[in-house]
Amino acid sequence: MHDLRDLQTLDPKTAAKRLRAALKDRNIDLSHGICLDLVARQAGLKDWNVMSARLAERPLSTERIIVPEGWYLVGKNTPSFEGGLHGSDRHQGQPVFWLRNATGEDGFATLIQSVVAESYIGKRVRFSGHLRAENVGISATIFLRADDSRGRFVAFNNLETLKTNGALKGSMAWCRRDVVLDIPAEALSLNFGFYLAGTGEAHFSNFDLQIVGRDVPLTKPQEHEAPVNLDFATQQS
Repeated sequence: MHDLRDLQTLDPKTAAKRLRAALKDRNIDLSHGICLDLVARQAGLKDWNVMSARLAERPLSTERIIVPEGWYLVGKNTPSFEGGLHGSDRHQGQPVFWLRNATGEDGFATLIQSVVAESYIGKRVRFSGHLRAENVGISATIFLRADDSRGRFVAFNNLETLKTNGALKGSMAWCRRDVVLDIPAEALSLNFGFYLAGTGEAHFSNFDLQIVGRDVPLTKPQEHEAPVNLDFATQQS
């Protein structure tokens, strides 16, 4: 049995038309039906009839992100994005997940996990990962969040406000990022993951979630020693 994900990004009719045109360039004239059968064979199926039936079974989706087991996808305008596990790339021996804004349209794509907070309540928790950015327009980063029974944030940071060791923008080589939070008693769930916002491409690898000692500094929003830009005279670059 072939995994339906093998067919997720394949348009067999377009592939058959292109194959027929390429063969005609070589003075080989095959019918469209035969070319459809050849495309089906390329996917490991017997013929076009089998492939057509399998495609009819496939859940309708506009997503172009192959989500690994245990994760789920949320975001804004996620059909603009594509991604998945990199077939050959490794970082420090670990698999790499990539996200790319394929159309350049506004939006973000987030992969997230959620776990019961009970084992982490009253503890200091660190979520870490390694990231790389290529022409990222807004940000590529990781996040850690604790929610209460009403789904409200009771602890959260995504590194967006940090000027040092914060979210990645533009092009940056592999680097490690950490989010460290104290998990309060009212936490019901821990939610953690990574995302790409805006244009560009980002790679993610080597994730870890663990309880750490009180000697590990908390990740806090960027703070100023004194009030700044109260008259709005300074514009954001």
